[in-house]
Amino acid sequence: MERNMRAKATSKLLHRHEWTLFLDADVAVINPSRLIDDFVEQNKDVADLVFFDRFFDWEIAAGSYLAKNSSYSKEFLIKFANTEFTLPKSFHGSDNGAIHWLFVEQFFGNNTSQLNSNDCHKIWSISKDFDDLFVYEACCRLIMGETRIFHDPTGKGTIKLLPKGEAWMRDGWITDSKWSLDSDFMLHGWKHSIEMPKIDDANAWTRASSRRKFGNWYRGIANPTFDLNSCETGKITWKWWNALMISKNELQDILMKKRLKTRQEFFDSQAQIPKYLKKL
Repeated sequence: MERNMRAKATSKLLHRHEWTLFLDADVAVINPSRLIDDFVEQNKDVADLVFFDRFFDWEIAAGSYLAKNSSYSKEFLIKFANTEFTLPKSFHGSDNGAIHWLFVEQFFGNNTSQLNSNDCHKIWSISKDFDDLFVYEACCRLIMGETRIFHDPTGKGTIKLLPKGEAWMRDGWITDSKWSLDSDFMLHGWKHSIEMPKIDDANAWTRASSRRKFGNWYRGIANPTFDLNSCETGKITWKWWNALMISKNELQDILMKKRLKTRQEFFDSQAQIPKYLKKL
């Protein structure tokens, strides 16, 4: 199934529960002491759908969201799925690129600022690589500004966009697989194809913090297998590699530096927009 089209499948399942959590297949719970219910409680009276900002760039995460069992959630997810049929013939980024266009089109279609949605779409249509894609996404985010609550113009529903670090998951590789039991819940990016050799507590930390390619990760859970019967009864004992566990303060320090670096990179991509528009 194409990535955008998974939203259609999700829309068909919303009736089963009051809230549904959509997750990419490469997301895993690292900390079972936290519950998704907490995020539902924080947002259930505010929005029909809850998305969040990724940490390492300025993307709206397309790989996970919370959706209420409402007609608006179903309608929005169907629109998201249908972007599969209108993607430009370029390096479009699939659902990662499409979600930005959908937000701009749905909530800022009548924008009268210096930039408009057509400008962003033109950049998207000539995208050839990630650098181009990030300029297109920067264009969309400039139109969106600092908006966090998006009200449908027809009054049908509302979407909330959580800032960096306030969602239920994040990309684990941005901290070199280091995580905190006091703040993390789920980690994204656990693809088998880019998993590094297992780290154990006998290894020096330098092995895990060495320079690696984009997205590579170490498995933080030390349990070789899980007994599914223990999972059902809630008696399973989780074991982690201590070498990958850090304090909340250490984690926040790493993420703050990453946030500042990302902000500068956003400004750099933003500055490229006029150059792209001149090419068109």
